[in-house]
Amino acid sequence: MDKQYKLLNERFFFLAALLIFCLAMAFVNNIPDYDLWARLIVGKHFLEAGVIPKADFLSYTPTHPWFDHEWGASIVYYAALKYFGEIGLVILKGTMIFGILFFVNKIVSLRSTKVTSPDNILFYVVSFLAFYPVLAATIRCHLFTFLFFTIWLYLLEKVRKGERKWLFYFPFMMIFWSNIHGGCVSGLGLIGLYLIGEYLNKKPVKDYLISFILTGLSMFINPYGPQYVMFLAQATTMERPLITEWFGTFSKFYALQYIKFKLFFFVMLFAPIINTIKSGFDYKKIDKTKVLVVLFTAILAVKHIKHQPFFVIAAASFLYDDFYLFFNKITSSIKNKLNIKSEETVLKIKQTKEFVVYSLILFVSLFTISTIDKTIKISQKKYPIYEVEFVKMNKLKGNVFVNFHYGSYLAYKLYPENKIVMDGRYEEVYDDELLKEMKDFHLAKVKNWDDIIKKYQTDVIILEKIYPAFKKVAEDETWTMIFESKDFGVFVPTGKVQKHYLYPPAKDEFYDKTKFETPIQFERQDNFLTKPL
Repeated sequence: MDKQYKLLNERFFFLAALLIFCLAMAFVNNIPDYDLWARLIVGKHFLEAGVIPKADFLSYTPTHPWFDHEWGASIVYYAALKYFGEIGLVILKGTMIFGILFFVNKIVSLRSTKVTSPDNILFYVVSFLAFYPVLAATIRCHLFTFLFFTIWLYLLEKVRKGERKWLFYFPFMMIFWSNIHGGCVSGLGLIGLYLIGEYLNKKPVKDYLISFILTGLSMFINPYGPQYVMFLAQATTMERPLITEWFGTFSKFYALQYIKFKLFFFVMLFAPIINTIKSGFDYKKIDKTKVLVVLFTAILAVKHIKHQPFFVIAAASFLYDDFYLFFNKITSSIKNKLNIKSEETVLKIKQTKEFVVYSLILFVSLFTISTIDKTIKISQKKYPIYEVEFVKMNKLKGNVFVNFHYGSYLAYKLYPENKIVMDGRYEEVYDDELLKEMKDFHLAKVKNWDDIIKKYQTDVIILEKIYPAFKKVAEDETWTMIFESKDFGVFVPTGKVQKHYLYPPAKDEFYDKTKFETPIQFERQDNFLTKPL
C-alpha cells in the first residue's frame, strides 16, 4: 500500500512539474504568428455571423473558393481571446503542448519493457526542446494536429494491446479533427502505417482496413463537401519552394539552425541501431509497425522543417527504451570505472540526480512565470505597426500592397476600408502564380518585376527597405513616399499626395494595448458570399 501511494505521489509530482514547465515555456516566445490574425477574423466571423466564409473578402487580387482547413481552430482561438483575453491563447498553447508530452508518456508507459522508469522528466524536457522551435510563435493551428497525432498513436498502441474497439472510434474523431486542421491526413496515414506494419508482423489487419476506409470517408463530413477532400489531397502534395518552413531540415538555408532537433534526431536513431547490432539482427523479432512509424516521420522531418514534431513524437514514444538501454550501458560503464557497486549508493545518486533535475526545472519554470511579461507582444521589429497606424489615421482607403507575411495583420487592422494583395492563407485562397509575382516584385530581378502593382489597382504600398524593390519604387516618379520608418516606407501615387499627414506614436506600448482592436464587424446572416465563386 505504501509503495503504491509513493508511486502515485511520484506520478503526480512528475505530471505537475511537466505541466508547469510547459506553461512557462508557452510564455517565453509571446510574439504572435503572422497567420494568427486571419484565424481571429474567421473565428470572429463564425461567432458573429454564424457561418463559415467560403469566399475571400479580404483581398483585391483574384482568388478561388476559400477552403479553410483551419476554420475550427479559428473558432477556438477567437473564443479563447474573447472570453479569456490574450493570456487565454498562451495558456491554451501551453496546455496543448503538455497534452502532447502527457500522451507520449502514456505511450511509453504502455510500451515500456521496464528498462527504466517511464517518468524520467528530463527526457520529456529534451524532447520538448527538440520540437519547440517549430511551435515557438504564440500559437499555430498545426498544434492541434500534433496533439491529435499523439493521441491517435496512443490509441493505436492500445489496439495492439487488444483493445480493438478504438479502431472504430477513429471515424468519429476524424470528423472533429478534419474540421479543426488539414493535418488530419496524418491521422489517416498513421492508421495506414499500422495496417501495413501489423500485416508485416503477421497480425490480423481486417479491423485496421475497415477503420482506414471509414475514417477516410468521414473526412467528407465538412462545410465544403467532397471538394474539401480534393483540396487537402492537393495541398498535402504541392510544392512550396518559396515558403521557408517547408524547406528541408538539412538544407543549406538551415545548415546552422535547429541544432537541438538535429542532435535529437541522430541520437534517437543511433541508439536503436547500436542496440540492434550488439544484440544481433533478427527480422522476425523486429516490430515492423514501430520501424515504419519512426522511419516515415523521420522522412517527413528531413523533407520539411514544419514536420519535425512528428518525428520527435514518434521517436520519444517508440525509442524511449532503446535510448535508455543504450544510455544505461554508458552509465553502467562509468559506475564500473568508479567502482560504484553498492545499491544504496546507486539509489542515493539517483535520488540526488532527480532532486537536482526537478529543482532546476521547477525553479526555471516558476521564475519564468513570475517574472516574464505574460502579454502577447507586438512591435515594429516584427510588424509594420507604425505604417498600419499611419494608413488608418490618415484614412488612406483602398488596396494596400504589402508583403504576404503581414497581409493578415493588415486585414485585421484595416478591413473594410482597405484590402490586401495576399496573406499567409496561400493555397487556401490564392493561385500559385501570385506568390511568384510577389517574389519577382520584391527582388526586382526580372524585366516586368512591377507587374503585380500594375495588373491590380494599387492605392498604397508598404514596403520593407531590405528589398531591392524599395529603391526602385522610391526612384519611380509615379510613386511618392509619404511616411518612412527605420524598416519600412509608405508610398502612394504621386497625384494623390496630400498636403498634411498625421503621424503615429512611435511607442510600442500604444500598439501593445490596441493590438487586438479591429474595425471588422459581421452581421448575423444565413448565407455568406461576398465574392462570386
